[in-house]
Amino acid sequence: DMHGIALLELGHRDAGEAILFKVLEQGQQLQTPSAKWAFIHAVIHLYDALQQSGEFARAEQLMAEHQVFIDRVTIGGVGLGALNFFRGLNAFYLGDWQQSLRFYASSTQVLNNQDIHIVFSYSPLGMGHHAVITGEYVRGKELLLAAINATHAHRYFYILRKALVIFAEIELALGHAQDVYAWLEPHVTDPLRSTETTVTPLLMMAAWAQHLLGNDQAAEAFLEQGIQQAQAQRQVVALLDALRVRAIIAIDQAQWGVAQQALADLRTRCTALSYPYAHAKALMHVGQLHQAQRDVVRARAAYLEALGICDQLGECFYRPLIADRLVQL
Repeated sequence: DMHGIALLELGHRDAGEAILFKVLEQGQQLQTPSAKWAFIHAVIHLYDALQQSGEFARAEQLMAEHQVFIDRVTIGGVGLGALNFFRGLNAFYLGDWQQSLRFYASSTQVLNNQDIHIVFSYSPLGMGHHAVITGEYVRGKELLLAAINATHAHRYFYILRKALVIFAEIELALGHAQDVYAWLEPHVTDPLRSTETTVTPLLMMAAWAQHLLGNDQAAEAFLEQGIQQAQAQRQVVALLDALRVRAIIAIDQAQWGVAQQALADLRTRCTALSYPYAHAKALMHVGQLHQAQRDVVRARAAYLEALGICDQLGECFYRPLIADRLVQL
């Protein structure tokens, strides 16, 4: 299983998936503890790969196909805690945030009984993510930093980088670029690691941070690298972030055509994926674009549509930011 996981991390998607699907076949035939762990490890990383390519329904199908054996090998164990984190993340993408919280809470319940510090980090990561987006910013940030600090101390980059993507977006939306880039820099500037699949989403965040810091040349370099890697690695979710950052930079630079094209592409992709939160954020930037162009009517319509999605989701992080912009009109 580690060979297949390594290939996925290095961007060799087809070869990595082929090995891991083979592990699933063989794992159900063997009853040794190592075979069972290899099986659940393969499920987790295949599920993650499908998620990052925007195949949310297929990820759930993978779980359904192997649910019986998963239940047998993960009873009360670490594997179940990790899997429930990813299932919570999948429900988040699909817009069912109550289901997402149930999975995150289940992950926490399982992992709180485990004395494995690295995997335990899925617990504060999931609960911190949910807390921030539903309006508990201080508590959520504390939990996210707990996950980041624990995985950083153990140099477990797989979970660390997932935590950093969530943390970076939240802090950058509030303008905290300096602190965010300090966390991102060791990952995005290391020539031996910057092409790994878990670094690719961080490149978009690094571009956003550099733009906020006034370094648009560096921002463009990170963004171009991120887009190239995301396309090659079939990371659709990361491409959504890339389009969003492209629009943010273009609006600030008064490049209306570039911003409009990026946002149109972003909204089309969000609709195709049935990813409502990303669509709400895209609409927020559509409103910003029209506001910058002094088109009050279209700006208000975009902001109101974004607020509608936020209310359906129970979102309370971007909602007040959007509401403030609506008042400014």
